[in-house]
Amino acid sequence: MGLLPMGADILPPSDDRVFKLILTSPEAKQGLMNLISSIIGRTVVDVVLLPNELAPGDTEEKAERFDVNCKIDDGSQVNLEMQASYMVEDLGGQHLNLKGKSIYYLTDLHSSQPAKGLRRYDRLARSYQITFCSYTIFPNTQDYVNSFSLRHDTTGELLSDAINLTFVELSKLDEVVKKPVSDMTDLDKWSVFFQYAPDMEHREIVNKVIESEDLLKNSKPQMFLWLCFGIPAVIGLVAGGPVGSLLFGLVFGHTARWIAGGIIRNKYIAETVGRLNGKIDINDLLRFLNEYLNYLYPYFHEGKLNAGVLRIPFGIKQKSTAIIHVIPDKESAGADSWKYVFDAENDPTVLSRIIGITIFSVIQIYSPKHTCLFKTVPILQAAMEYYLKQYREGTNHVLS
Repeated sequence: MGLLPMGADILPPSDDRVFKLILTSPEAKQGLMNLISSIIGRTVVDVVLLPNELAPGDTEEKAERFDVNCKIDDGSQVNLEMQASYMVEDLGGQHLNLKGKSIYYLTDLHSSQPAKGLRRYDRLARSYQITFCSYTIFPNTQDYVNSFSLRHDTTGELLSDAINLTFVELSKLDEVVKKPVSDMTDLDKWSVFFQYAPDMEHREIVNKVIESEDLLKNSKPQMFLWLCFGIPAVIGLVAGGPVGSLLFGLVFGHTARWIAGGIIRNKYIAETVGRLNGKIDINDLLRFLNEYLNYLYPYFHEGKLNAGVLRIPFGIKQKSTAIIHVIPDKESAGADSWKYVFDAENDPTVLSRIIGITIFSVIQIYSPKHTCLFKTVPILQAAMEYYLKQYREGTNHVLS
């Protein structure tokens, strides 16, 4: 992660979309392990990201969507949530709605484990619900980390450590941020980063934290590609040995990837279209994005304008490009209605540039544009919302 520019506003890491990107980026595995280790009190040596949506037990029930759902080396399940905005609460100031949400997520996560036929509930994996909150939940305690477990009401004897609930109150860091960085714990550093990164008054200390810890490292596999290529390869191995495995894997794997990837991609693009009234200054939007996304380098690189289309290279090796189209909204009845559409594309390989065709980039086994699309769109959505609602309105960047 690059240092934050000293004089520029940035999108806050406490925005749950930015929070997800920081902890689930292809290079963020080491950072995620470090953060979880700092909370559960032991060193985590491996972590695997899981789907962030659990299937509902009732067909009429809405599926819960987690922020960062993962499994660590001992099989324990961990869900990390960011609560930046106040939840609707009844009068009384006890934040029962937020507490209830965290408890519900924790029990839902724990009960999602396959237990049918097990009959040994003591062998279920531990579950951790970790909620970062930008406001104070427990005003009567000074600690910014508050953990809860199942204990006897009178003696305090631990009943079970199977489920664990932790709240990290980012509003209680006034004394923590005054510490020398060398005296901060890993959780202190993460919390200071989440809370103070957008605050230019604390930009220097946040940059010292970033310098002291490489927050984003490593990579994660794409289960999508394993399914597309692995299943045909196994079928081919059974039917025709190693040669059959290779042929089935390549031919049917590429076909499955192309069809399934296209369907998923088009559906996601359609779901993330944004609309606005009045044409915007595309050059001003480009300046805004380059300034506000600067601190997410080397995942977001400097964007460029090409034939009226915004293109933002993504990833350390820049194998793909995020795209924003701002075009007239023909589906709207308004005379001056526009929409912005997100997309992504693979950068052509060197060989395809030489030959002048893109077939080599089409048939490459790894498709960076899928990762690019799903990783960048939530961040670009947040950036567009901020640009349209606050930045543009405050500076009158609407074209007449």
